[in-house]
Amino acid sequence: MQDHSWFTLVAGVAAILVVVTGFVSLALVPGGAVPARMGGIGPTNPTVYRNLTIAYNPSVGDYVYSASELSVPQGEPVIFTITSYDPTPSSLPAAMYDQVIGTSGGQMSIATAAGTVSASSLPLSDVSHTFTVWDGTYHLNVPIPVAGGSAAPVRVTFSVTFHSPGSFNFGCVAYCAGTDMGGPSAMYGTLNVS
Repeated sequence: MQDHSWFTLVAGVAAILVVVTGFVSLALVPGGAVPARMGGIGPTNPTVYRNLTIAYNPSVGDYVYSASELSVPQGEPVIFTITSYDPTPSSLPAAMYDQVIGTSGGQMSIATAAGTVSASSLPLSDVSHTFTVWDGTYHLNVPIPVAGGSAAPVRVTFSVTFHSPGSFNFGCVAYCAGTDMGGPSAMYGTLNVS
């Protein structure tokens, strides 16, 4: 029978070194805290997602947003995904509403059956709706492209960080079916930042 005491000794020393190295690493971090995202240990900001859908509502007789009340945290990135089933282009009250304004990097991601692309604007003829928050605090506008219909929706994803608390109106500024959707339709709502 062989003596394995040397193996036990080496394994014990290695374990002690790992523990000591961990404590030394923690001592070098200000406050002794574990940095965020270090192996899932320590404080991290969770990703915040908000999803909306634009779909036909027979009781309204038009396409509507699925949510009319959104709550988002102040000072944290929020990733919005808007899924639209509307295949109809709409006219806009001003050409600037075909531009992505106020999102992270001034970009949005558009996913269709053909693939995913990034964009900072759309051709006017390809805008179906908008997601717009426009007041003295926020200038946010994301044009929503025309979808392929119920079997081929379009998904628009973008990120926004809201720095000022309060309640703000969001809506579609496009003239859908000849009417301003910021009016009495269900294409508007309230965004609560806290």
